[in-house]
Amino acid sequence: MSNPRTINPAELVNDIRSGMNDMQLMEKHNVSPRSLASLLKQLVKLKALRPREVYGRLPDYADDVILENVEATLQSLRRLPRQYVDITVGIHDANDPASLGRLCDITEEGLGVKGMVCTVGEVKTLLVTPYERSEFEPFLLRAECRWYRSMAGEDDAAGFKIAGMSEESLSQLRKLMAAVSS
Repeated sequence: MSNPRTINPAELVNDIRSGMNDMQLMEKHNVSPRSLASLLKQLVKLKALRPREVYGRLPDYADDVILENVEATLQSLRRLPRQYVDITVGIHDANDPASLGRLCDITEEGLGVKGMVCTVGEVKTLLVTPYERSEFEPFLLRAECRWYRSMAGEDDAAGFKIAGMSEESLSQLRKLMAAVSS
């Protein structure tokens, strides 16, 4: 039987504050995306990190901590419930590979993205890229930016309405949604 790994919380907090991204944190501390998400939640609950310091990471615990009641109200008003993405799924503008973001939530009609700059009304062709050992293949979709938020010291956030995709892309989207809902 192997020894359980020990993670130094102070070191993890310092790594987050030094600007390490999720992949770097998972590699350095030898944790899975779900384990990192759990650690982030614990650090916020213990007040070792402020919610805004983990905003946009996996999953977006700032929404959980700050907007819990608002989200419950919005969820009841939404036609399709959101699937929150608690694993690292990359997304970028297919015409500008440097425009890289990460998927935060998804439905068959829209998606939330962190880290991508856009303009309300702008239509982009987006490439959704799988994480390691994922159950879906990369796929393309066209989406219109419905809202955009840029806050100093935090990742940009945007909401997109899906404007179109191929049947194969829809199939891959459904595989992704099934993976994040389990």
